[in-house]
Order: sequence, then C-alpha cells, then structure tokens
Amino acid sequence: MNKNSIHNKRTKLNNLAHKLKPTVTVGYKGITQEVLKEINFTIKAHELIKLKIHGKEKSDRLQIIETICKDIKCQLIQQIGKTCVIYKEREDNLTEQSYL
Repeated sequence: MNKNSIHNKRTKLNNLAHKLKPTVTVGYKGITQEVLKEINFTIKAHELIKLKIHGKEKSDRLQIIETICKDIKCQLIQQIGKTCVIYKEREDNLTEQSYL
C-alpha cells in the first residue's frame, strides 16, 4: 500500500468511528487478561471499536494502548484523551459488514 491509500483508509475509519460509543472500558487497575479477552472478542465481532482507558497519566494510557495493539495485533486509528479507536480486519470474509 502506498502512503496515500493508507491515509485514505485511516481517514475513512476515523469518520466511521466518530459515531461509535466506547464498547470496552479499561479501568484504573489497567490491562488484565479478562479485559484483553473482551477487547479481542469485541474487535472480532465489529472490526472497529472505541475504547475508554482510565489512567492518571497520559504515559500510562499510551502504554496500555501499546500493549493492547501488540497483544490483539490491531491498529491504533485515533487516540484523543482517554478514548481511542482500534481496528483489526476480520480474518474471515463471511461477514456482512466490513469497513473496508
């Protein structure tokens, strides 16, 4: 993919994510196996999800987002304050709705 198509894909996903409500909340205890399982389950069902991440410091939230993206193997689309949007393309093409 060239840079322009990657930018277009990210812009499209940003626009789609605008209307989403956070589906998973990461609490002040941080990332746990249960939270990762829930994120994985939700992203498999929806491809594009919005997360709410509570943490005292911005660096803590960024570390949590990095851990989620690494463990779930997804892409960070946008992060503003305590809210972030992640995307993972479905592995099966049997779904009715695909964002791309």
